[in-house]
Amino acid sequence: MRKIFLSISFLFLSLCLSAQSDSLIEACPRPLDISMMDSVIISAGRFQIAYPKLAPTKVEIIDNAVIGFANAQTSADLLQNTGKAFVQKSQGGGGSPVLRGFESNKILLAIDGIRMNNAIFRGGHLQNVIRVDNFSTEQVEIIYGTGSLIYGSDALGGVVHFVTKKPNLSLTKPKVNIDLRAASANWEKTVHADVSLTKKNVASYTSFTYSDFGDLRQGKAKNMFYKDTLPYGRKFYVQRFDGKDSMVTNDKPHIQRQTAYSQYNAIQKFTIRQNEKVEHDVNFYFSNSSNVPRYDRLTEVNSSGKARNAEWYYGPETWGMASYRLRMKNNSKWYDEFSLIGAYQYFAETRNSRKFNSSNLKSQVEQVQVISVNLDATKTVATRHQLQYGLEGNMNFVKSMAYFTNVNTDSTFAADTRYPDGGNKMYSFSAYITERTAISKHWIGNIGLRYNYTNLTSQFADTTFFAFPFKDAVQKTSAVVGNVGLAYMTDNALRIAANFASNYRTPNLDDMTKVFESAGGRLIIPNSNLKPEYTYTSEFSVSKRWKNKVYAEVSGYYTMLRNGISLAPAKYENQDSVVYDGVKSAVFANTNNTESFIYGMYAGLTAEVSNHVFVQGSVNYTQGRIVTDSTPSPLDHIPPVFGKVGIGYKNARFVGEFYSIFNGWKKISTYRLGAEDNEQYAVAEGSPAWFTLNLKTQTSINKHFVINAGIENILDTRYRVFASGISGAGRNIYVGLKGIF
Repeated sequence: MRKIFLSISFLFLSLCLSAQSDSLIEACPRPLDISMMDSVIISAGRFQIAYPKLAPTKVEIIDNAVIGFANAQTSADLLQNTGKAFVQKSQGGGGSPVLRGFESNKILLAIDGIRMNNAIFRGGHLQNVIRVDNFSTEQVEIIYGTGSLIYGSDALGGVVHFVTKKPNLSLTKPKVNIDLRAASANWEKTVHADVSLTKKNVASYTSFTYSDFGDLRQGKAKNMFYKDTLPYGRKFYVQRFDGKDSMVTNDKPHIQRQTAYSQYNAIQKFTIRQNEKVEHDVNFYFSNSSNVPRYDRLTEVNSSGKARNAEWYYGPETWGMASYRLRMKNNSKWYDEFSLIGAYQYFAETRNSRKFNSSNLKSQVEQVQVISVNLDATKTVATRHQLQYGLEGNMNFVKSMAYFTNVNTDSTFAADTRYPDGGNKMYSFSAYITERTAISKHWIGNIGLRYNYTNLTSQFADTTFFAFPFKDAVQKTSAVVGNVGLAYMTDNALRIAANFASNYRTPNLDDMTKVFESAGGRLIIPNSNLKPEYTYTSEFSVSKRWKNKVYAEVSGYYTMLRNGISLAPAKYENQDSVVYDGVKSAVFANTNNTESFIYGMYAGLTAEVSNHVFVQGSVNYTQGRIVTDSTPSPLDHIPPVFGKVGIGYKNARFVGEFYSIFNGWKKISTYRLGAEDNEQYAVAEGSPAWFTLNLKTQTSINKHFVINAGIENILDTRYRVFASGISGAGRNIYVGLKGIF
């Protein structure tokens, strides 16, 4: 391994020395430009605006140059490697972002202005973010602590908005990009190609990416923050011999068997310019995966040390979307800019599980169709006032099916579904209005209001497994939220901002009607009496730029959660426990029983030490507590201190950065036991602190080729991200080649 390390180090040095030319090569964009940090363009508000000049909220921009330099395996890894978002993983094909202590269905995912959250987004850990192809992503916009005003339900912690690459109407000839990438920690093999074409007033963008990931190798070296060798690793795996399951000792415990998977993504976009004021966008997106083993569930054992599950995997996870957007610009009475977006999305996912020594493989299949319409407009009034207003409608249709397959005979028979099997419909309608006012040369004010109405109906057709005292469940809810913000910017690039935002999350199908065993001995039953969750966030931030050489930012926030939905003991037919799937299980139901508060801070610094040397770093601190009658108890999903610090070198053809990603301790006393913090995957004291040392480089060979190469987790440290059921990658050597033609 030492020879490998020295060889790679020599390669990086050679690339650096060969890249000393001062000629500017377009193929190697610089991932650092402090002069742009107070005037970047974001589109998360439906229309493009300059940030942070016109927005008092905290927004983090991951632009195309940063994405290209990061050269990440997946979109989840891209978010984690910035140090600006915390990411939990339960399996190889996973990645669940956490923003300010909120996760899964309390974070809104959007792509090109369209919400991806649907009626079955659950409250534990979600892996949907990896459905987005990072090789086709132009920019990622992370909006912290707000988002409901523009995007509606689910933005309690914020919004992660992916902006994919667009057709280019200004091209004079076809453009082709090809990316190849390989990595050693899980023997990744990725190929990507995209083609841009333009003819007169029509432009096309076509993209395809395929990735194959093998079993992930964890680090072997001791974690310096833990006194003993961490017990993480794959000690056994289950194989079936002569119709019987056997626990087989893993002769290479650092290889996390059953983490391999593959995925492909395709995008087709068309832009048609009708005239200078009218454009039409027609877009198609498709993502599909292989079977994805649920690694954490496959490592669990019962009290006698036997494996709980012989099989547990997600079937091929499919996501497809077709959308149409009309964009108009006109200085009319009602709008200066107008946007109409209509979209259709299809989600299909299957959970497949078989208990150890059972012959029956249980498959629960969910198919979700989503139709959405967004109308948005902006209008400048009296020069200093800009109005933005809009309407939104979302319709979710969910079909839930389930069956058992006898693995010995291949025969099938009925099983209990995850959601009601008679059909599920969720309708949501919203209206909003915002005003941005230039109070003076230095002061900008923002204010807005949104109203939402939701209707959810579910029907229980088959009561074979549970004879519920009702045949259908109906839930009607409404919510009103608003934002007030104020920003002050001086001529010398000092910015001070304060913002108050209320956000909401409407209970969805997963909250109301899910029936499943989330852990041994616990059964969740439906509850149709849920109300929307609300957050109220106060935020204050200060940033300063010095002569395009130094940029510093500090922000703090305090969030109150009201009507929080969480599990609580319940009764079924006046019984607090029932026999489910052969196990006597305590009965639980989701209720609005949680009031909590979250507070934290962010600090970031970026500086150009010289024309070629730069440093950058950030740190995030979050605390959360549930309000009780006595001492507040820990809130789940609260990450430990985390961040990134690094030093780099750049010139016109080369960028290199030596950096560290780090996490602090998460003591077991700060876990919410029995909830989503997954204490069963931690050590007795909790989740140990860790850091990795990493080296990334990007070199422009000529105007056609760029090489990305690096080593991640150089020290081969063994670690596990808080609440994750899988260990982080060990030493990972990667190489990427980009061709531009």
